[in-house]
Amino acid sequence: MDHLEQDLRAEFVRRVATLPGLPGLAEAAVRRGRRARRRRAATATCATSFVVVFALAAASLLPSSGRRADIAAAALAGPPRVPVFLAQGGVVDWVDGERRTRQIGEARPVAQVPAGLLVVAGFPLALGLLGADGEQPRILMAGLAAGAVAVSDDGRRATVAAPSGQLRELELPSGRVLRTAFAPQSYAGEPVLPVAYSGGAVLLTIGEGSRQRSALWERGDDQVVGALDGFGGVLGGADADFSGDRDAVGGRGAFAVPNDRCRTEVHQLRNGDGSPWKLCGETFAGFSPDGEGVLAADATGKALVVRGSGDGDVKRTWTVPTGPRTYAWESSATVLYATVEGDRTVVVRCSVRSGDCATAAEFFDLEGVPQPVRSVG
Repeated sequence: MDHLEQDLRAEFVRRVATLPGLPGLAEAAVRRGRRARRRRAATATCATSFVVVFALAAASLLPSSGRRADIAAAALAGPPRVPVFLAQGGVVDWVDGERRTRQIGEARPVAQVPAGLLVVAGFPLALGLLGADGEQPRILMAGLAAGAVAVSDDGRRATVAAPSGQLRELELPSGRVLRTAFAPQSYAGEPVLPVAYSGGAVLLTIGEGSRQRSALWERGDDQVVGALDGFGGVLGGADADFSGDRDAVGGRGAFAVPNDRCRTEVHQLRNGDGSPWKLCGETFAGFSPDGEGVLAADATGKALVVRGSGDGDVKRTWTVPTGPRTYAWESSATVLYATVEGDRTVVVRCSVRSGDCATAAEFFDLEGVPQPVRSVG
């Protein structure tokens, strides 16, 4: 600060020498210099204090390595967050951490939706909804042509096929029919099975065996079921990368192909075909709830793989020495699989981000191998 005072005094001398004398000029110049020094010092102090406070606040928001480990462990803790289904007909879920078993007889779970558990049951087949606290499913539609049901990503719509060949889209949980369509006559005599939603459209599998092919029931009021040329049977669908444009076809779809090694192709449908990638030496097990991941089991039966649904790049691989017996997405961030360990069957939760796994539940062998139920919405 001394050099600032020296500069001001020099300026003062110069002004005195060149300007008419002004009373108190010397004192005013010095006072201005002192005020400037005080302002600069105060500003510097405030700036330093702000940096220190900001740094401390930021440090408090950033978890330490220990806290990060605790957060990661907490994400893997607790029982499964979706129901699991046992072959004997029981559905097991956990309410406030307590295990609950509900017997649903011959019913088969389709998906966990916001309103409850969607099931297919009875002879003839019917679509039912088991409420969060219910013991028996409420019938939404009786007389299904097949047990195939497509459920939208938000869990608020489902599409089924009637024996007449008519497709019906139902509102959930009311069961109200939102729209209907008849398959073209060219499909007469062949099963038309709704499999999945993709960008608001319903993906359908037409025919059986080697003659399986795909079709699309477009969203909105469009009643036309159009064929997807070159696509085999539908394996799954997702809304990911769907633009919402009325002219867009849909999001992503997974289709069976006849290749002996690469049995699945994943397509982006927004322009009708997209740039596919092949799933080789692995079995497709479903898109993640956000549509960004694909779960698959490798051909050895000893590992699960997560790939990016847009390009097929491997995101995570888990080796399971005893082999995963059943598996499914629990959420977009976690996968559940069941495997046998000695005299028990364990359900294991794995994090896609960290790769870590932890036991979420265990069952005795006599209870069967639990299958995680797909969750949507």
